[in-house]
Amino acid sequence: MKKFFLTIVFFAGIIAASLACEFEFKIDEKSKKDVYAAGDEVVILVKCIFTHRVCNIAIKDTKFDTEGFKILGATDWKETKPGVSDFTLRFVDLMIIF
Repeated sequence: MKKFFLTIVFFAGIIAASLACEFEFKIDEKSKKDVYAAGDEVVILVKCIFTHRVCNIAIKDTKFDTEGFKILGATDWKETKPGVSDFTLRFVDLMIIF
């Protein structure tokens, strides 16, 4: 029974340590539309919420897959409160999928 309990605690620790940060994406009110067309400029507010204490990747080294988008500009990450960082991303959608 003791080995079973230790095994459960071990795997729970591994799972908790491997959780990724939580990202929230919100379209800026100024660029919000009901329908977008290819070539429309969009501004997105990105929020990163740390869900674990130790992170092997610095927030400034975070990369996003930008396939289908052309990045026009971005602000630097700014810590808005402990464990939460924000930045703004401005891009052009090269192809509308929806």
